[in-house]
Formats: sequence, structure tokens, C-alpha cells
Amino acid sequence: GRDPTTEVLAEVLFQALSVSLPARVGGRVRLCRVRIWETPSAWAEYGE
Repeated sequence: GRDPTTEVLAEVLFQALSVSLPARVGGRVRLCRVRIWETPSAWAEYGE
């Protein structure tokens, strides 16, 4: 369903990594945000 924009990709990666990353390192980290660069001056970011 959703258009594969950089904003959507940042959100999807954040949701996946915010669960898998802490599980992988024993819960010692918390993901704050994901930033994906399209060009040197254009990026999309997602965080909670």
C-alpha cells in the first residue's frame, strides 16, 4: 500500500530497528531517530 518515499522508508526502518536493535544487544540501547539522505541537502527523518 504506501508509496515508497524516503519518508515512508525512514518510518518503516525506525519501526523495525526500534524492536530488533535492542533485542540484538540485550536492551541496552534505544533508537531515537532514523535519517535517510537522498542528496547532500535533502533528507527524511523519523523518530519518536
